[in-house]
Amino acid sequence: MNLREKKWSFSSVKLFEQCPYAFYLKYVEGQTEKPNAFAMVGSLVHSILERYFKGELYAFELADVFEREYPTAVTERFPFFNMYKAFYGKSLDYLQNFDGIDGKIVGVEEKLETKFGDYDFIGYADLILRDDTGLVIVDHKSHSAFKNQKERDEYFRQLYLYAECVKRKYGEYPHKVVFNMFRIPKMEEDFFSADKCKDSVDWFTKSVSKILSCKDWDCKIDSWYCEKLCGLECCYGDF
Repeated sequence: MNLREKKWSFSSVKLFEQCPYAFYLKYVEGQTEKPNAFAMVGSLVHSILERYFKGELYAFELADVFEREYPTAVTERFPFFNMYKAFYGKSLDYLQNFDGIDGKIVGVEEKLETKFGDYDFIGYADLILRDDTGLVIVDHKSHSAFKNQKERDEYFRQLYLYAECVKRKYGEYPHKVVFNMFRIPKMEEDFFSADKCKDSVDWFTKSVSKILSCKDWDCKIDSWYCEKLCGLECCYGDF
């Protein structure tokens, strides 16, 4: 792949930060990333919530759909049984008690494209709402609680990049950006910050510039990530 013609997503840039070699295998060599159970559960819940907000499912149906589709949607095994219980049980509990998210629906799984500096950006907002104050961007996430403020800020860059896209598309910034962390469950909210939005765009352009000038695609060896999460055929994946 010619990286200079690439449309960049938050996840692609974050992958480079996680492991430059994994980025190289996926986006330069073109390896297909193998799925894992964590991502599969997240994708299933995303799909169910997407169908709900598009009016294709009622709230009382969500848990039943999750139980019915789980065996075919989640075909990989979790490393440990307690992880299976945490992901399956807590996701099911969230859907059994789901009663919607307040606001008028503006967009569901909405494609957002723009240019930041010299680089094309693409993303998909899980949900855009309008409440009494203004626009709200919501992203459904299977993540557990953020470990610290640094990790929280790093993840919120995604939503601030979306916020800039929304401004260019709808003419206004959201007044709030939210991670719907459904396994906890918790709505992790940030009231819009112009400084954080600018910092996120700056991070994106500097990161892409760094990737394009990269010569040494080092593997950041991490036993948990390499063995359990990285779905690419790296020689460090077996410990």
